Amino acid sequence: MLVGAGAALYDAKRSSGVRVSTAALEVWAAVRDAAAGGVPAAPVPAAAVAAAGAGAGAGAAASATGGAEWLLLAPGASATDEVALKSRGVGWAAALAAVSDSDVSYILAPVAVGAATRYIFVSHCGAAVAGMKRARVSLQRAGVYAAFPGLVASVEAAERSDLEAVAVADKVRRAIGASAGAVTML
Repeated sequence: MLVGAGAALYDAKRSSGVRVSTAALEVWAAVRDAAAGGVPAAPVPAAAVAAAGAGAGAGAAASATGGAEWLLLAPGASATDEVALKSRGVGWAAALAAVSDSDVSYILAPVAVGAATRYIFVSHCGAAVAGMKRARVSLQRAGVYAAFPGLVASVEAAERSDLEAVAVADKVRRAIGASAGAVTML
């Protein structure tokens, strides 16, 4: 698996019309490279860390505990706003605590597949989200997934109960064809 600048040569994504913030893409590149055991191609700019908002210091916590980070992204209020990094942290329980039932959430989350750490894409549209925004999410989801290279599976969580660690791990296991018990949320 190529990391850093070498991976950029092979990561060609077609535009879907969905705009993802540059800060979110830079933080994702650093997290992905760190999870792959490589060194990020360049340090994450201070502006990208500041744009992460709450939980911006999670990178230090992840390296201290040996945990892999998750990233929570959310679309802006209008259709023309970009999808931006809302928060980041370590541990699936912390990711669930950051998800709101009144908003749309896209989570880039680590899973253990056997001995390897891989990242998945989880989309959740809260129960209190208005109908027109729900329609936009169904169009936006694939574009957001395509913007982040290196993800191994996409999971749609229609209800809050679909975000439980066992439910997500089971959906990922079926999506990638892993044996029972081979996938766990980190």
